[in-house]
Amino acid sequence: MINMLRFLALILMFSLFSCSSKPAGDFKSYEFRKFGTRAFPEENYRLYRSESGEFLIEVETGLDVFKTFPAPAQLPEKIDSIVTQYKLWRLKEHYKPPFKVLDGYSWTVRIGYEEGSIYSGGFNAWPRNKMRDGIREINALLGEAVAE
Repeated sequence: MINMLRFLALILMFSLFSCSSKPAGDFKSYEFRKFGTRAFPEENYRLYRSESGEFLIEVETGLDVFKTFPAPAQLPEKIDSIVTQYKLWRLKEHYKPPFKVLDGYSWTVRIGYEEGSIYSGGFNAWPRNKMRDGIREINALLGEAVAE
């Protein structure tokens, strides 16, 4: 019985004091999609490395209509810095409102690294802290890059 209590105490301590960490390796990709009740996404960004090695930004401008732009050279580093600043690896996998909502928005984000990914999404709910600001800041950088 005492061994079982020690085991349970150890598990509790591990769960209280351990925290997730940023995936290892270099930044590889970023994808964000926000959907409303319209037929196509309200906001859709995808930053990825092409076969030639350069980073490209893909934006959905209409229903299955995509435009691709070259990404500024420092953009991947800036996004990685924002991920670190806002600790985006702490995002929950899914956010949902505390009450039933029949209409509204859903969103997903995936941030890829060499040895793992950060994935999160929600339906009419967002993180309640600065992590939402981090996602918005990354999306603003991508929006500025394609507007130039």
